Amino acid sequence: MTKSSFEDRLNTRITASRGRQQQAQQELAAQFRRAEQAQEAQIRTWQALTPGPFPNLGEGGKRGGRFQSPVQAQVALGGASLLQQLDALMWQAFGLESRFPGAPLGRYPVVYCETLAEFFTPILEDMDVSTSTRGEVLAACIAEAEEYAQQQGGGILGVNLPGRGCYVNGWLFGFMRGVAPQVALQDPAILTHIVETVCHEKLGHGYIAALTAVGKEKTRLGLWRFDLAQQFHLRTVDTPQGALLRAKHKLVHETSRFAEEGWATWIEQVMVWLAARQGLLPGVQAAEHLQAKYSLTAVAQLLEQLRQSTAPGSEERKLMDLMQAVTQILADDKSNASEEDVFRAMLAWQKNAPDFDGVFEQIFGQPAVYVLGYLLVRRLEARLGWQNLPYAVALAGNVTYDLETTSLSDLAALLQGDPRLNVDARLALLGTLQLQPGQGVVELARLAREQLDFAIPEGWG
Repeated sequence: MTKSSFEDRLNTRITASRGRQQQAQQELAAQFRRAEQAQEAQIRTWQALTPGPFPNLGEGGKRGGRFQSPVQAQVALGGASLLQQLDALMWQAFGLESRFPGAPLGRYPVVYCETLAEFFTPILEDMDVSTSTRGEVLAACIAEAEEYAQQQGGGILGVNLPGRGCYVNGWLFGFMRGVAPQVALQDPAILTHIVETVCHEKLGHGYIAALTAVGKEKTRLGLWRFDLAQQFHLRTVDTPQGALLRAKHKLVHETSRFAEEGWATWIEQVMVWLAARQGLLPGVQAAEHLQAKYSLTAVAQLLEQLRQSTAPGSEERKLMDLMQAVTQILADDKSNASEEDVFRAMLAWQKNAPDFDGVFEQIFGQPAVYVLGYLLVRRLEARLGWQNLPYAVALAGNVTYDLETTSLSDLAALLQGDPRLNVDARLALLGTLQLQPGQGVVELARLAREQLDFAIPEGWG
């Protein structure tokens, strides 16, 4: 059985369960509607606000005034709002000041955008087109977002531009609740999802971009622009150098996406728990956010169902046998697989995940990389302790590629042949370590160096 026929079988299953996809897409809106009962809760956070002037966004020397609104001023860097407090809360909870002094993610603002124009304008700033063309693209983005929200009940909730701003789509949060963006921001239930968005984008992806070696290299070269171009169907500069860099970015992205999305999904959940425990989310019970988003058992059941739909002895059946085995290796916190087994397992999922994304979205509401990535991080949590997770992610990302000089073929060979240059594999290998209660970053670094032969960031020994 060929790979294409396997994909056809999966597509058939996806089409047959289309209704469940619509149900998953509408789940967030349904949770918003259930928030009616929580409307009488006191919103202590916002009563204490003392908004200052909205800071410059620092893009190309342009002023931030056109983005300013009363709500945005509240969530800007200088304000005392909950969204700004998340940076400090994370640094305090994980003791990050000792390794990452000055809370560097707090140096750029969270911007709550009340209109789609406010949301898309900074995203389009780097397009190499005329002002009139940029205006046409902006209008097209707005029209597409409005149509998708009306037909599908969802859309892109936020985006992080490293060093510039974390932009929250307040218009969409309001639209899904049927209220104005300002009202959505002050609804306790909706505020929880806004916090999740900020944490996923800024404290998840933004943390990796700003504070890991691989993230810093990608940020320095502006590779996040390729992510935006793909996400929003935008053009980047058409040059041979640009095309080559885009191809290299694709290789790096394909070997780090499990770590990226797994960490971002985990930290958004943990930060809501921490904020609720601090009383910063009125009406939210902290314990509710300790429950795992996804489970290895549910993934195993799904893979077994897919396996049963294949013919014994077929290539499809062999592939499903492989995926069941490698999933157990990667996500089971009781596994003590060898380095070679872990690397092969990670390579298998990196190669085959796109074929499973549709069916994972049907069952879990997210593509395979989110679900398996989250389970990888949960495995780290079980073996290393939750307070060591930011440091484990930094260790996983402590690799650079000299992308300006390394050839495309050499980069591909290195990423597929050396687990210490593959960020996802590095994250999975860290899950083979075991810390005892009370042990912290120094012991984690020692084990990573001695047992995995990882290079350690300066000052961690």
